[in-house]
Amino acid sequence: MDAIRRIAQTQNRIFGGPPYDDYTVLMLAPFIDLRWAGGLEHHNSQLDVMGAGEFAPGRRTGVLGDFTRPLLSHEFFHLWNVKRIRPAELWPYDYAREQFTPLLWWSEGVTDYYGDVTLARAGLWTADRFVASVSHNLQEVEGAGEIVAAEDASIDTWIEPTFVEESQYYYPKGSLLGLMLDIRIREATLNRHSLDDVMRALYQNHWQRGRGFTTQELLGYIRPWFPGVDDFYARYVNGREPLPYEAVLPRGGIAVNVRQVKTPWVGVAAPEPREGGLVVREVVPGSMAAEAGLQPGDLLVRLGDVLTRDPGAFPIQYRQRYRDAEGQLIDVVFRRDGRETTARVAVRMRVARSLSVRLDENAGAQARAILEGILGSR
Repeated sequence: MDAIRRIAQTQNRIFGGPPYDDYTVLMLAPFIDLRWAGGLEHHNSQLDVMGAGEFAPGRRTGVLGDFTRPLLSHEFFHLWNVKRIRPAELWPYDYAREQFTPLLWWSEGVTDYYGDVTLARAGLWTADRFVASVSHNLQEVEGAGEIVAAEDASIDTWIEPTFVEESQYYYPKGSLLGLMLDIRIREATLNRHSLDDVMRALYQNHWQRGRGFTTQELLGYIRPWFPGVDDFYARYVNGREPLPYEAVLPRGGIAVNVRQVKTPWVGVAAPEPREGGLVVREVVPGSMAAEAGLQPGDLLVRLGDVLTRDPGAFPIQYRQRYRDAEGQLIDVVFRRDGRETTARVAVRMRVARSLSVRLDENAGAQARAILEGILGSR
């Protein structure tokens, strides 16, 4: 109960008071082994669902533990962002049809950001725990395998997610975008304004006047405090450029470590062993395998010194054998229609970027002040 009280007080302060007379937290805890948990916001309440076993001692540190506190905070912030501050496409709600909007990254992702901010400002999270959540969101976005525009992910959730799980993607990406916008606003205004001001403007000019908001109206509230918001939006929200972690997060006292790792890469999927080799199922265009002339249906026999008969072992053996051999010519041996062919091609590398974040102990005074402002410690 103390955590709920702190969450409520912290979020009420952002908007100048609560929009309700009474608020109810409904917790459904069925005695079955649920493989998921979550919550749903309502006008003056939230419904959270977790298996009863999660409340046992030693599971997620109890009722208000590592999972439930962010959940409670996220759903509570929906009192404002979603139930009252709504994209124009959702005004009014129409439960008889789907309502497409490109702004779910704001409605859900930025709500996720404020869920975390709330826990830090309420004294329920340390700064390190807040940055750990930033790190988790970063890994979720970077681990998606491709860049999806936050607007596209917002729209696609109503249709059918394709290459990545867009119905979840806009949560972590939206949260990171919220953090970056908050940092840029605070930096440009010497910490006199923040994303809190944008939230209040939306609440006062839209909910309290009985209307939804558009993307252009949202940008209009941000622009006086961050003049570069239109370019930021075009590149990172509506566009598909990699998020500018290294350029933005250190401005808010969060250090970004980047490590690039080169690994030998063939560009072939060949999971089926047969007759001393592996049957090629797929060849990536422009890869070493494509240069060697491999086609689906071929039997891949050998890559340089590495035999390919074991689909589990040969990728590891190949990477170990040729990890320092970029550009070295090797033989690619394969069979097609019973005829063995040898192609001589150069070893190619794939560069993987590994990102991590942490509190920046060497941050300058302005960066420290920005982070302290976000977390509510000043």
